[in-house]
Amino acid sequence: MRLDKLARSRRRGGFTFILASVLGIVLAVPQLSRAAVYYVNDGSTSNDLWCSAIGDDSNDGLSTNFPKATVQSVIDTYTLTGGDQVRIDTGLYNLTNDITVTSADSGVATALVTFVASPYGVTVNRGDTNDLAASWYLNGAAFIRLTTTNDTSFPAIPQRWLQL
Repeated sequence: MRLDKLARSRRRGGFTFILASVLGIVLAVPQLSRAAVYYVNDGSTSNDLWCSAIGDDSNDGLSTNFPKATVQSVIDTYTLTGGDQVRIDTGLYNLTNDITVTSADSGVATALVTFVASPYGVTVNRGDTNDLAASWYLNGAAFIRLTTTNDTSFPAIPQRWLQL
């Protein structure tokens, strides 16, 4: 019997089962999924930490050369899972609707879904002073983190927190 026929693998429920017919044993090896990183950029690359191109929602958002223009487009295009990161580059993001994160895009206690802003100025502007208006709406979403990263790439530019 050829060696390539001695063993075969099958993936089920996050585990890879390796079947070794000669030995009559089954090994279960955890299949670790790789966390994804998504990129969002406004209409400028000035003082950008990550992106080398302006954002466009027709881009896939999977690289610094093809960022999406809105956080909502990342959420609508992909199902976010624990460990995923959405990097929001320097800029002004004017919203016409809230950024809505639902339970479908939740993390887990040991692996959060993180929305991380550039420290060189990210402003999310809902443009509505109504008491019920918000820029982020976590609709059943759990284990979500909104944060600002630290960086020293542009020492002359003061760093600031994500502004909502």
